[in-house]
Amino acid sequence: MIVIRVLAVALTVLLALLLGLLCYLHFADLNSYRERIGAVVSEATGRSFRIEGDLNVDLWPQVAFAANKLHLANADWGSEPDMA
Repeated sequence: MIVIRVLAVALTVLLALLLGLLCYLHFADLNSYRERIGAVVSEATGRSFRIEGDLNVDLWPQVAFAANKLHLANADWGSEPDMA
C-alpha cells in the first residue's frame, strides 16, 4: 500500500512539473534568451552565431519551435561572410 502511495505522489509531482514547464514555454518571452543561445552555439561551433528574429514555441495543435533571421559565420576561407 505504501508503494502505491509513493508512486502516486511521484507521478503527481512529475505531472505538476511537466505542466509548469509547458506553461512557462507558453507564456515566457523566449527572445530574452537570444544572446545566451548565440553564445552557446558560437562556442560549440567556433563561429559567430546570432539570432536577429523572434523565437517562438507553439504547443498546440502540434509542438513547434521557430527561430527567424539566424546568422552563422562562414569559415575564414569562405567567399561570403555568412554561411547560413
